[in-house]
Amino acid sequence: MDKLIIFIFAIIGINFLVGVVKSVGKDFDIQIFWQGFGSVLKKEIALALLVYGYYYLGDIEVLDIAYAPIFFFIAGLSTVYHTNSALINICHLLELDDVAVLQDLDDLLKKLKGKRFFQDAPREEIEGVG
Repeated sequence: MDKLIIFIFAIIGINFLVGVVKSVGKDFDIQIFWQGFGSVLKKEIALALLVYGYYYLGDIEVLDIAYAPIFFFIAGLSTVYHTNSALINICHLLELDDVAVLQDLDDLLKKLKGKRFFQDAPREEIEGVG
C-alpha cells in the first residue's frame, strides 16, 4: 500500500515537473506558473487527506460504503488523469501533433470526476484538436 501511495504522489510530481519544463520552454508567464503550482499543491493536499483517511478511517463506513474502496477509486482516477496530463505535456514538448486521443481521455476524465477536482491553470488551445 505504501508503494502505491508513493507512486500516486510521484505521478502528480512528474506531471508538475513536465508542466514546468513546458512552460519555461514556451512563453513563460509567472502568473500561469503560480496558478499551476497552486493547483498541484491543492491536489497533493487533497490526496494526503485521502491517504490519512485511508489509514485512520479505513474501517469506518460512510453512507454504508467502506472508506477504502472510495479511496482507491478516487486515487486511481486521479493517477490516470495525471499520467494522461503528463503524456500530453510530453507530446507538446516533443512537438508531436497526434495528441487527440490523449486530449479526448483528458476531457472524459474531467467529465467523470467533475471539473471541480481537476481545475488546472489555463492551458493554450491545442492545434489540430477539435
